[in-house]
Amino acid sequence: MQNRNAIKLRQTLIKLESQQPKLMAEIALIAQEFFKSNFKKQGSLKTGFEAWTPRKFNSGKGRSLLRQSGLLFNEIRKRSGKNYAAVYNGLKYARIHNDGGNIPITPKMRRFFWAQYFNLMKGALNKSGNSSSLKKASKLMPQAQFWKNMAMKKGSVIKIPARPFIYKSLVLEKKISKYINQFVKKINNGN
Repeated sequence: MQNRNAIKLRQTLIKLESQQPKLMAEIALIAQEFFKSNFKKQGSLKTGFEAWTPRKFNSGKGRSLLRQSGLLFNEIRKRSGKNYAAVYNGLKYARIHNDGGNIPITPKMRRFFWAQYFNLMKGALNKSGNSSSLKKASKLMPQAQFWKNMAMKKGSVIKIPARPFIYKSLVLEKKISKYINQFVKKINNGN
């Protein structure tokens, strides 16, 4: 005669196996939402909150870090299967923003920085000198100054500080463990 607990355990395991793809999909969604929330918080939650390094040149006052076009945020994707759940960002520049590093400044980049500067200055300087052009010029000047600073930057690298948005997190692991426990209880209770 088999033990009732062994029979109940076997039945639970069979139910869990059939529900495993659904569980993995939910875990991937939880992780994706967790990592996207870093952009709202402007920092990371590994064990506790760590604010991201602010910009050196604040050309985009009022703009959140890592949110110029929204691509980095929107490209946080999830993937899941029967035995795995993953979150990733496929953009080429995602890794340098996440981990930090150095970008070598090439002559072509310097030409681009100067071109940006001159384009902004050309738009800011109106020959008529009316008040509307002064307002426009005052808005464009900080941006133009940023590009000029980049063009004249000493050294041959741009240092990008690490602003981790996808990382190993104890906070996320606890959140996922809690969800798994609730999921198993739900299966065990026959819901």
